[in-house]
Amino acid sequence: MTRTDAIQAAHGLSLDEAVKVLMFNHQGAQWIKGLEHDKLQDSMDEFTELLLKTPRDKVQVFTTYVKEKYWAKPDEDLNKNEFERRWAGGQTILNFQQLRKSDRNMRGDITI
Repeated sequence: MTRTDAIQAAHGLSLDEAVKVLMFNHQGAQWIKGLEHDKLQDSMDEFTELLLKTPRDKVQVFTTYVKEKYWAKPDEDLNKNEFERRWAGGQTILNFQQLRKSDRNMRGDITI
C-alpha cells in the first residue's frame, strides 16, 4: 500500500486531498529543511505515520488548511517568506496534535 493509499483509507480523503497533504510535507522537507534522498524518504514515512495516528477530525482540519490556505491560488505568486509562513501554519496544526498526545502519555489524562 502506498502512502497515498494508506492516508486515503485511514481518513477518507480523496486522491487529490491525499496528494496535496503529502506534497505539503515533501515541499517543506525539501525546500525548508533541506532534506535529500534517504532523509527525505524518512521524513515522508514519519509524516505518513503521524497522519495515520492522528484522529480523522484533526486530519480534516489540516487538510482544509492545506487546500484553502497553503496552496497558492492560480493568480497568486508567493515569495519565500509567504511560503514559509504558510508551511509553518500547517506544521502548527500537526505539532499541536503531537504535543497533546505526548502530554497525555506523560501525565495520564491531562490534555491541553
